[in-house]
Amino acid sequence: MNDAEKLAKYVLSKKELLYLVDNIKNPRDRLIIKFLYDTGARVSELTDLQLKDIDLDIKEATLMGKGKKPRTVYFQDSTKNLLEEYLESKKLTNPSEKVFAIKPITVWYHLKKYGKEILNRDLRPHMLRHTRLQHMADEGVDSFLIKSYAGHSDIGTTQIYVRNSKFQRKLAFNRAGDLWEKET
Repeated sequence: MNDAEKLAKYVLSKKELLYLVDNIKNPRDRLIIKFLYDTGARVSELTDLQLKDIDLDIKEATLMGKGKKPRTVYFQDSTKNLLEEYLESKKLTNPSEKVFAIKPITVWYHLKKYGKEILNRDLRPHMLRHTRLQHMADEGVDSFLIKSYAGHSDIGTTQIYVRNSKFQRKLAFNRAGDLWEKET
């Protein structure tokens, strides 16, 4: 399997991701997908998330990662808005309450269902993590910054997530500049 095939297997294109979110009617599930993507969270980090772990004012959350290592992640305005609506509808007040109060298998089930129904492809929660990190790389974010955001202790782990893509090749080409531009 070449890099392009591996990329297509583990990563959603931006177009696919937007189409997926736009076609999910359940507000909780739409929020889960956006939160998983924005934060690069693992499904267990999402399902363990407590109300006290979220700061809506600065759009960040503290996740408890592998090895009980906390890491701060961030989310976009549109995700914040969905999160505020969701929290208001659930009337969560106890800081120790779990935000989603669901099991990881529930997230898996719904993502598999949406993947088949909406995208006609296999979809798993961890794909959103792969997708976020790949999209960061495709936008030219340095591997060491991606490593930090993902909470990886080793850059080698980050390299498993970030594959060679045409976007990165184009970025490298553009950054190298045009040697010939001075000839014209």
